[in-house]
Amino acid sequence: MLPILLAILPALFFILLIYFKDKYNREPIRYLLFAFCLGMISTIPASIIENFIFLNIQLNLRIEISTFIEAFFFVAFIEEGVKFLMFKWFIWPKKYFDEPIDGVVYMVAVGMGFAFLENFAFIFNDLSNIWSIALMRAIMPTPAHFVFAVAMGYYFGFAKFNFIKKKRKLMFYGFLITFMSHGLYDYLLMLVPKYPFFLYLAIAFIIIYLIIALILINKHQRVSPFVKRYKWESEQKRKNSQALKQQLDELKDTLKNKYQ
Repeated sequence: MLPILLAILPALFFILLIYFKDKYNREPIRYLLFAFCLGMISTIPASIIENFIFLNIQLNLRIEISTFIEAFFFVAFIEEGVKFLMFKWFIWPKKYFDEPIDGVVYMVAVGMGFAFLENFAFIFNDLSNIWSIALMRAIMPTPAHFVFAVAMGYYFGFAKFNFIKKKRKLMFYGFLITFMSHGLYDYLLMLVPKYPFFLYLAIAFIIIYLIIALILINKHQRVSPFVKRYKWESEQKRKNSQALKQQLDELKDTLKNKYQ
């Protein structure tokens, strides 16, 4: 039970973060769970393909070159490619994908499903160091999956509701940026044993990316077609609250005058 809890808590944090950022028209929990399950399912073909490649392809090159190929094409391309296809096949056509920020919301759910199962595999594989591994996964790989999901989801949302530029072109941009970002991040981490200071570069990379991710989320949030409805409902609630308060005050004054 503990490995599952430690694996899911970081993923749950980022899902809740994006869920509450989507304040104008929040997505039903059942759809987010569906996207989360898609992310978990994504780990199966990704791990099968990665294991097959690493077992059958040996790169007799300088470590900097072989690591570059492994990080970008043996890991990042495969993982982001599988998540891309899962989203394109099972989320993109749905009617509940009805505002730009939904691309980010559902892509984050997919990414966190992937991160959860990946976290669990690492934690369960070495239960003797469960806390250190869980902490490492929480502060590095899980936030990385989050920011990569935001980048790809941003372009999915942009493409879905853009009627001028080509949708496929925007989706390709999203995949390319995510793939390159993921590849660079993995490349830095894979070279840490030889270049220890690369760890600090990877941490700085994720921190900067987190800031950019929040900017992208806010940008999609502002163009939501449900902004006016949300503001109108908020205004009605405020007016109703004021009217109710006034009625209560009048009732208090009436009762006070009656029993004085």
